[in-house]
Amino acid sequence: MKLLFIRYRSVATPACGPDPIFSTAAFPTLYRTTAVAKAVFPSDLAHSGANISGAILATLASITLRVFKMVLGSFLDHPVAPTIPHDRSFGYPILVLGGLPIAVMNREQSARVLDEAGSAARATDRPPIYVTSANGEVLSRVAGSSLVEALFSAADLIHADGQAMVLMSRLGRLPLPERVATTDLFHDVARYAEASGTSFYFLGGTADTMARALVAVQAAYPKLVVAGARNGYFSEAEEAEVVGDIVRAKPGILWIGMGVPREQAFVVRNRVRLTGVGAVKTCGGLFDFLSGRRSRAPVWMQVAGIEWLYRVMLEPHRLLWRYLTTNPHALYLIARSLLASNGTMPARRSRATLTGH
Repeated sequence: MKLLFIRYRSVATPACGPDPIFSTAAFPTLYRTTAVAKAVFPSDLAHSGANISGAILATLASITLRVFKMVLGSFLDHPVAPTIPHDRSFGYPILVLGGLPIAVMNREQSARVLDEAGSAARATDRPPIYVTSANGEVLSRVAGSSLVEALFSAADLIHADGQAMVLMSRLGRLPLPERVATTDLFHDVARYAEASGTSFYFLGGTADTMARALVAVQAAYPKLVVAGARNGYFSEAEEAEVVGDIVRAKPGILWIGMGVPREQAFVVRNRVRLTGVGAVKTCGGLFDFLSGRRSRAPVWMQVAGIEWLYRVMLEPHRLLWRYLTTNPHALYLIARSLLASNGTMPARRSRATLTGH
């Protein structure tokens, strides 16, 4: 069961809490590289007010070593040609980027698949379809951890939630039509759900964030049925109760926003128990955006693929180091995938009874 349960500093750590990317379990390569950097540049040098240039050199050396180790590790640990067997694409083509099978579909198509799965759940007790998203940071994490890779590979559908993935895919034979950002996709699905009667359940964020998000959603979509909601702060011992509440509510779509890879691990652990739920969509920090606690980057930054820079400007202490280490690695992984047979896989159909395709 080691594969199905990843432990962090606290099992109740939400998406906005301490970032598990630098834990030894999730990204051992970074920890090994950090040890090397500290051996070359002692910590007292980095923090000495008398030697600022030493601190700068220490930081640059650490970044360089981390990126080098990640790139070298992915090259040695992962085959060049895409080898992931994937037969759950709902009839849409698959583009392998950075080792993950990304669905070649636009937001409207993605919204329709989710809504149809949610509507079909009323007449079945099957486990839900599992839909998640990937961006550059996710690709880097997947390449650095077999545990994280397994959590994403278990998904039925993976959306491209990174503009860089879309732009670089145009260099191949099968370009992605557009970025399927979860914060935009939610509103597309909500409009479908108002017409079809598909219900939602929200799981994640703090209690205050969830309360604010619910008010905003109900104001924007008055006909939307919200079957239930709760915050993402719960312990391992409370997880069974949380799952039970969701099953009793029988939502068409469960939106779970607890951060990568905690939300993916929750889905993989509990998917067989979530009978009667049509679809589970991981959504990261969606509730922060719905509640108004966080804002989106200007449209021009989203189109240019630099929304990450906007986020860094808002939260430099939390995000600067993350993106400095994962973005170059992700670009390398995407380029390598495109060079390997153009990263394409044929479209296949499955679970047609759930989606109507």
